Amino acid sequence: MQKIEDFYKDIPAKLPENIIRRYFRLRNSIEIFKQHKMNKIIYIDMDDVLCDFINVYQKIKKEQPQIEYPQSKYGFWLNLKPIDNAIDSVNFLRKHFDVYILSAPSEHNPLSYAEKRIWVENYLGFDMVNRLILSSHKNLNKGDYLIDDYTEGKGQEKFEGQLINFGSDKFSDWNKVKDYFKRKYHLDNKS
Repeated sequence: MQKIEDFYKDIPAKLPENIIRRYFRLRNSIEIFKQHKMNKIIYIDMDDVLCDFINVYQKIKKEQPQIEYPQSKYGFWLNLKPIDNAIDSVNFLRKHFDVYILSAPSEHNPLSYAEKRIWVENYLGFDMVNRLILSSHKNLNKGDYLIDDYTEGKGQEKFEGQLINFGSDKFSDWNKVKDYFKRKYHLDNKS
C-alpha cells in the first residue's frame, strides 16, 4: 500500500489534512475491496454456455436420424465452436475472479471426459485444464456463481451460490453476463 506521505505529492496543497486522510482511507478501502473480490469463485458450464452444443446436436440428428445420441459420436465435443464472445468474456472474468469450468460429462460418450478437456485446452489454454471440473452434481461445488443454461437437472437448483441462467432474458448472451459483473464489481475493460 502507498504511504500517505507519498500520496500527498499528488494532492493540491490547499486541501485540509483531515480531508486528505479521509480520501486516503477511502482509496485504501477500495483497494481492499478489489483484493477481496478476487476470491469470488465463478463456475461456468460448457455445453451451450461456452460451446455451441445444440446446433451440432440438431444437425447430426437431422442428417443421421438413426443416431439416437449424437453426442456419443467420436469427436463430438472436439468439433464444437465457442459461443459468441464466450472466450473473451471468460478471459475477462479470469482477470478478476477465480474461474472454473464446471461441466457434466455425457453418460452416452465416455470420451466426453477427454474431449471436453482437449476443448478447454484448445480454446482457453492449458492453465484452464487444471480448472476443469466434470461432475453431474454441480451442487457439490462451493462457489459464489454458477453460469449455466439449465436451472435444474445436474444440481444447479441446489447450488449454494447465485445461479446465472445463461440464455435467459436477463443473461441472454455473454455481453450481458460480462456487463453484469462489470456493474456489480465496478470493473472496466482495461483491467
